[in-house]
Amino acid sequence: MSDQQRASLCPRLVDYMAIVGAHTTPPMPKGMQGSKAPPVQVPDLLRRYPPSDHADFPLPLDMVYFCQPEGCTSVGPRRTGSAIRDMTSFVFALTDKDSGKTRYGICVNFYRPIERPCSGAGAERGGAAGNGAGGGHGAGAGGGAGGGGRGRRSSAFRRESWRKSMERSSDSAYGLLTTSSDYRSNVAPSDSDRELTSRRDSDQLRLHSHHHPASSVPKLGLMAPSADSESGGSHSPSPRASRKRTKLRNQSLTSLCIISHHPFFTTFRECLFILKKLIDACNESSSPKRVGASQKLNRDNVWTVLTGHVSEATPSIVLHDVREIETWILRLLSTPVPVPGSTRVEVEVLSPTVHEPLLFALPDHTRFSLVDFPLHLPLELLGVETCLKVWTLIMLENKVLFQSRDYNALSMSVMAFVTMLYPLEYMFPVIPLLPTCLSCAEQLLLAPTPFVIGVPASFLIYKKNFRLPDDIWVVDLDSTKLTPPTGGYDEIPPLPEPEGTILKNHLKQVSPYMGSPNRLD
Repeated sequence: MSDQQRASLCPRLVDYMAIVGAHTTPPMPKGMQGSKAPPVQVPDLLRRYPPSDHADFPLPLDMVYFCQPEGCTSVGPRRTGSAIRDMTSFVFALTDKDSGKTRYGICVNFYRPIERPCSGAGAERGGAAGNGAGGGHGAGAGGGAGGGGRGRRSSAFRRESWRKSMERSSDSAYGLLTTSSDYRSNVAPSDSDRELTSRRDSDQLRLHSHHHPASSVPKLGLMAPSADSESGGSHSPSPRASRKRTKLRNQSLTSLCIISHHPFFTTFRECLFILKKLIDACNESSSPKRVGASQKLNRDNVWTVLTGHVSEATPSIVLHDVREIETWILRLLSTPVPVPGSTRVEVEVLSPTVHEPLLFALPDHTRFSLVDFPLHLPLELLGVETCLKVWTLIMLENKVLFQSRDYNALSMSVMAFVTMLYPLEYMFPVIPLLPTCLSCAEQLLLAPTPFVIGVPASFLIYKKNFRLPDDIWVVDLDSTKLTPPTGGYDEIPPLPEPEGTILKNHLKQVSPYMGSPNRLD
């Protein structure tokens, strides 16, 4: 690899990892039906790793709009299955206008439960005669299904239940290791990093990791727990109190995002999915239902601390889990990038028995560039005829605007069309995903030069005072419709013959097999 190539290669595998959402949740209108639009807020940067900027690449502040292109929405209580179905992932690109370098954002969006304060103070006190909401999951249950005697368990027994619950969750959540043919680094939290200020400090978690000094534990401004947070409460909530609290749990759109110079879209997406599962597992294992603490601690969980709502009443078990998760993230950020065409990096984000190591490798600069997205997606969405028409429009340097409700299909299609120009290179602006909530974003569509831009389906609807220029071709990926400019246009010239017909026939023959794991004979 030449000196110039070494200088242009970013040595970091991951530049930044961020959590994006809303600091506060707006009140949900009473009787709001599913057909009505939910409240929308401006997305904020809730947490970032590392906390300081890199000298060669500061974190762009407007990345929050790309993570949530249509704003941060809040919805009413949802069932678990619906929340899972609402989890989406997509890719966006950030291009520096001065250097021309492109950084990629890989984002996972989901709705996170936000508990709102209860109006009745008595709802927090359930009494000792009712059933515990968390009773039934082994030693992690503090309040069982019995009467008042079981509801008033000793503090020592609750602490023991707390320890056992944490051991089970930690054994499955923190087996994270990085290996490489030329590089080996520990990404899992070290044993000393797991020390707590509570009495469960002596319980060692069984993790595959090396030892580091206790002074290297990343604190990141977390506050120490109060004296009451360890022992918890002495009563389990009544069923009525549990149901009342459940009704007050709204859902707020939250994003986990990775920013990187390297287009490892599939692998980074898998990293984010695993991270979310780890946070959810810790959030569940440290909940008052599992450790037998008072339901007053229910609002101080792992997610609330990670999103910047730490308080003096935050239990030490939650702060411990946050430190473990942040250690996982910071060590992932320290993973180096593989040398193109020479080395590879394997990251064991979980135990090898649970999840295969994630592989990162870059091709040599003299060969094709890395394409970690489906090039066939435009053919699948638009069909052969329409796809070739759009490709011709881009080749002839027309202004082309893509729109879709699916962020991932939108950004992937834009990148696929530009990539298919190889060996030619598109020299004009390319924006795979232009956020609706970004102020004055519509002004980019007034550019006098050709461009290829993707926008959400709601973009033009919300830009009420904006009139689309009359020289833009609009490609609707949802309806597979190609709309010509309103100000007159030239007919799209056909491809040269007989090459055009041969190309169409070949594409139609292989179209049914695109995206299929079966081999093509």
